[in-house]
Amino acid sequence: MCCSVCALHPTTVGHLCRACHCKLTTVLQADPRKIATCGVLHSVCAMLFDSWGRRHALGARNVLGRLPQGPGLAMHDASISRHHAHLIHEPTSNMWFLRDLGSRNGTTVNNMRIEAPVPIASGDCIGLGVLRFFFVAQAKPSSERAPARIPAGVAKPSEYGERHRFAAAPTQIDTAPSLARAGSPTLELSFAQPTGGGGAVLTIAGRKIQLSPIQYIFLHTLASRMQAEHSQPASVRGFIRTTELAAVLPWGTATPNEQHVKQLVRRIRRILDNANVGNLIESRPRFGYRLCV
Repeated sequence: MCCSVCALHPTTVGHLCRACHCKLTTVLQADPRKIATCGVLHSVCAMLFDSWGRRHALGARNVLGRLPQGPGLAMHDASISRHHAHLIHEPTSNMWFLRDLGSRNGTTVNNMRIEAPVPIASGDCIGLGVLRFFFVAQAKPSSERAPARIPAGVAKPSEYGERHRFAAAPTQIDTAPSLARAGSPTLELSFAQPTGGGGAVLTIAGRKIQLSPIQYIFLHTLASRMQAEHSQPASVRGFIRTTELAAVLPWGTATPNEQHVKQLVRRIRRILDNANVGNLIESRPRFGYRLCV
């Protein structure tokens, strides 16, 4: 298989050849598990390739940052600002433009720092903080890895982090009565992530639970999907298929599968049980997983 960026040499690191991989390697490297596509992709218009040779699908409008509010790429690294940059496709000119959003550590294109929106093309190297990516327009995900369809959080960040509320009241998010907790029509989840990344603290029912980065992203993803589908029937609302989770979560392996998802769910359930919170994750054959509230 040839490199997905240069198409000249065989792949040696993920979808990259050795030469392209070396161009993305920096002295300071982030944890690959902290980089993940987020948001709902109606169509895949381009790809970002990271230094581990992984592909990250992009839509026509993308927010790149530590806590992006919308479709794009989430990078849980201290060098990345909450909203770091915009990457947008202009349909009239069929061109892509990258714009820095006043980030602390800057945005570069081919090692040149940008101050205003600049056009980019396939093969350009994008720098965000200490992270580097190759941009490839009109790339398509392979059949074994579906494009990401994880909705970004719709709750606004507060001083306690990102908060998700699930309620039985008709004016809020109507959950199935069988899933509502007895005597508690409203259940609020709050995620507080430290500035330097490294996971998050989940606050629920007055209890604080420390989560690893992938545990945090998993629960945050389920909470976001539940909120995004608040108008769907309660019996099917908020489910994410196992194959979809395997494709988009920031795993430490290049070939994640259903067993990786099951092991992650078991670990999270054990943590919640030890905190006397109970089981928050519902699984259903052919539907996948969702928050059980």
